Amino acid sequence: MKARSIRRPAFAVAAVAVVSLLAASCVQQPPDTDKWEVKATKVVNVDSQDEIRLFGACVAIPNCNDEPYVINIATRVKVGVPNSASGFVVSSRNNNPENVPEGETRILSGAAGAPVQFNGIRRLDVADLLNTNNKLEVFVVYSWVMEEDTVPVNTAADDVKDILVDALNDTIAAGSLPSDPADLLDLILGNLGNAFTLLLSNIPLLGLGDDVGGGAFQVGIAAKGGLAGIIDTAIGSATIPSFPIPVLDLPPDIKHVNIFTMAGTKTFTGQRFDQYGDGIHDYDFQTNQVP
Repeated sequence: MKARSIRRPAFAVAAVAVVSLLAASCVQQPPDTDKWEVKATKVVNVDSQDEIRLFGACVAIPNCNDEPYVINIATRVKVGVPNSASGFVVSSRNNNPENVPEGETRILSGAAGAPVQFNGIRRLDVADLLNTNNKLEVFVVYSWVMEEDTVPVNTAADDVKDILVDALNDTIAAGSLPSDPADLLDLILGNLGNAFTLLLSNIPLLGLGDDVGGGAFQVGIAAKGGLAGIIDTAIGSATIPSFPIPVLDLPPDIKHVNIFTMAGTKTFTGQRFDQYGDGIHDYDFQTNQVP
């Protein structure tokens, strides 16, 4: 009898410990925060903008070289979180390669790639969506491919950033996550299209300045693991449209829409921008996690 009285408390303690461990395993911890970067990594001067051709040859008036650069209008927004959108602008105009001859390539490192860094990102997996306190975040970088002349367009980029932030607040921030993770891409693309429509309807007539080559949307979704796999599968089968902007040179036509999850490094290579008129520049872009 005495031994039995000892075993009972021991069994009770063990049972409580097991229940406590099970309960602890059910508590969903908030995801860790990460830092992510989006940047241009390479430019090819396929056909020079700063040229005049005579009998098929480039006449150096003023020269046959270009000064390509990138402006990245960076925004972020949380799905279903009112007024969560914010943004900033990064330009490589003061760090761009100079006098790039037609047919030559330049690797864009450091500030030359107009890198934008997003801090404090919580990448979500499927299980994280079960916790309503976890909000899926979407990142939209509107990349302007430019060629330097005499007048910068920084003010125009700031104006577009403010309008894009308002448009994202009116669309993605006002929406809600679908019950099926497989529908996430449709939700984001549909809202992004609506945001772009709002951008066009509110955009001012921007003055002319540096030459405009074209634009791209870099769309990041803060997903990892199984959720990233679901979205990546949908991206692989999706038809992503371009968005022409009638009449205006600036802001530029969106010639490429690059969508990525944050499961790992992603590159987009050989993307052509030819809105200049005669000039053609090809670019590579990359997105990756940074320390």
